[in-house]
Amino acid sequence: MKRHPAFVPLSRDHHHALVLARGLQTDGPAGTLPAELGARVAHTVRVFVEELEPHFRCEEDVLLSRLRGRDPELDRACDDVQDDHETLRAMIAELTIDPNAQRLDAFGRKLEAHVRLEERALFETAQRVVPEDELARLEALVEKNLSRDER
Repeated sequence: MKRHPAFVPLSRDHHHALVLARGLQTDGPAGTLPAELGARVAHTVRVFVEELEPHFRCEEDVLLSRLRGRDPELDRACDDVQDDHETLRAMIAELTIDPNAQRLDAFGRKLEAHVRLEERALFETAQRVVPEDELARLEALVEKNLSRDER
């Protein structure tokens, strides 16, 4: 399904998140991230703080609150996205306390599944059930929020 312009900037972010996610997985492509464990962990934490967390905040502040209450399927997707954000935040905190390859792999797998959830459930359902005029308002809010984060 073609993305509505309201979701395009977030989908672009998802591409970068998927590259990170696949690189963190033990069966992922070699050479996309630093080889040394400490450097991979440091890179992952930096990307989380600088890119993923602002992306999560935009989704929570702009999208989820405005999408809930319209449709049961959309409500479930919003709840699942929020739960994933909390899980990913907890996983990154655990990774900083106990950095190891298994935690990196688990984080990468969860991040990949999360991106797929947003693209396939949240965005597609929202595009089906939210009226165009409201999607246009969301587009402006997403752009404003992301530009505030200077990305």
